[in-house]
Amino acid sequence: MNILTQLEESIRELNRLWLVSTNNEQREKLLELKSELNNKAQELANKTLEEGNRDLDEAIEALKVLKTEANKAKNEVDDAAKLIEKTSAVINKATKAISKVASLL
Repeated sequence: MNILTQLEESIRELNRLWLVSTNNEQREKLLELKSELNNKAQELANKTLEEGNRDLDEAIEALKVLKTEANKAKNEVDDAAKLIEKTSAVINKATKAISKVASLL
């Protein structure tokens, strides 16, 4: 799966998590991260990338982790405290993924 597809899927998962999050501070942070990932996706779309690049592979893996963690957090919406904790973990993973993507630019 290419990097742009992973970015799009991660952005969708962050959006789904944002929709169910009840903590305003985390909702605001999720919007910021979503916006930053959107910007990175646009930058990467404008740049030609070759598959097999080590940095690219690491960025793809970070995005896969982000997508999985965001989906897990969204599915645990019934427990608000757990959701806040999971959302915090997702925010940290999103920050890491953004850093990995930024290293490609």
